[in-house]
Amino acid sequence: MGSLARNTYYNISAFGINTILSLATVTVLVRGYGLDGYGLVILARLLLPSGVMGLLEAGFPEVTSRSVAAARAVGDLEQVGRRVSAASLMAAGIGAAAALVLWLLADAIVDLVFHSAETGRAALLHLVVISALSLPLQLVGSVLRGAFEGSERFALVRSVEVLSNLGYLAVVTGMLAYETTSVDAALAYVWIWNARSVLYIAIVLFGRGGGVSFATRRIWSGTAAFLAHAFQLFSGKFFSMLLNFGPSIVLGIFSNVATVGSYEIVMRIPRVLKTVSGMFNGALLPFAARSDALGDRASARRVVEQGTTVVVGFVVAMSVPVMVFGAEVLRYWLGITDPELSLYLQVALLWPVLVATIGIGSTMLLSRPSAAASINRLSMVTTLGYFALAIGLYPWLTWRAFVLALVVSQALTVPAYWRLQAREYEVDLAVWAAFAVRSVLVVVFACLLSIGIRSIAPVDGLVMLVAQGLFVALVVGSGVYLFAVPADLRRANEEFLKRNLSRLR
Repeated sequence: MGSLARNTYYNISAFGINTILSLATVTVLVRGYGLDGYGLVILARLLLPSGVMGLLEAGFPEVTSRSVAAARAVGDLEQVGRRVSAASLMAAGIGAAAALVLWLLADAIVDLVFHSAETGRAALLHLVVISALSLPLQLVGSVLRGAFEGSERFALVRSVEVLSNLGYLAVVTGMLAYETTSVDAALAYVWIWNARSVLYIAIVLFGRGGGVSFATRRIWSGTAAFLAHAFQLFSGKFFSMLLNFGPSIVLGIFSNVATVGSYEIVMRIPRVLKTVSGMFNGALLPFAARSDALGDRASARRVVEQGTTVVVGFVVAMSVPVMVFGAEVLRYWLGITDPELSLYLQVALLWPVLVATIGIGSTMLLSRPSAAASINRLSMVTTLGYFALAIGLYPWLTWRAFVLALVVSQALTVPAYWRLQAREYEVDLAVWAAFAVRSVLVVVFACLLSIGIRSIAPVDGLVMLVAQGLFVALVVGSGVYLFAVPADLRRANEEFLKRNLSRLR
């Protein structure tokens, strides 16, 4: 539990820094290249493992993390090297095959996805080819990232992520002083990802991986079970990728890059808040694997019960102020005053709240091959329902249909996720239901209080927006913790903090 607290701290601190860097980068891109340019950068990222090409990871980073954590728990360090080597070689092979396919289809990709971009065809072809050739290197980097997380080198992984995001922000900011295009900004993203992968490889080769190494003997031993689990994780990731990146692909094909930019602006903050759940996931997967390997069911259940209430409270406290001040946030952030964008931003912010209610338990269940299949089925149902609803509403709502469908489809499947977690971890659903109802009452009170304050002190500047936003976040966060979180869980959280406070400092 102490290592989980330490690793979660690394994830939280990196999340805070990366959030600021991400929002600042969006500001630079939108103000520098417009909605068209921002949409092109988003579409270009889809060709990398950070986008829809993340499907090519095939679950290798996650199952490598799980394998490394389980091997370290029982002291089998030779297994670590075998799994890392096998996964890296398979990832490189998949990347090479995909690079060849994308290179052969580069013309078709430009015509299909980038047809509305006001950029020279030669530059777009160059972008596609460079992205394709980078896939083998970047997929190996993804595997090594998973291995470092399994070895609990979270300080290393999160530091590299922060430095990468900081470097990209500095590069695109400097590029605006010259005659550059959004294609140049997209290429800069590709090269920074390549540099990050090279750094991971160098750390392992020079023996700085903290137990993560490459093996040269018997590397294929036990690969069948490894691949079977990876396939289960890939299936779940496939549906997650469709939810995250499918709309941008569809809009890029059937609409234009400006529409992609509008959709991505609306979804930017909700996706950042969704990663609040994700920032715990890296620490949870090795923790769950270690708990299962050692038969420690009590700790796993405690983390699911306590962790879910903490994450939900955190996400709600961050989401509600943006909901209340959606129009002002877009105006002072990007200079956009479109009331429609602010309305759908408010709707989209319900999605990360729903995901937070199931994120902790679902992530931990991925370490169990038997439960991963159930998670994949639920992901499939959510995704199919999402696209069915989005396609049905598309003729009337266009990109807005994807926002509305995302919230509705997730809300309909949340009860099934809850029941699965109750079966696997024996959590008390009545406690969670009471927590949900009380949290809603706290949010309603905070919204009414905010309306009263705004009638007295209107939001007429950035300082007032920040002050009132922080006040609403404080009211919601403290209200959820003191009124909605059950007393026994609150006492358990406080005792946990007392035991680990010095380490967290």
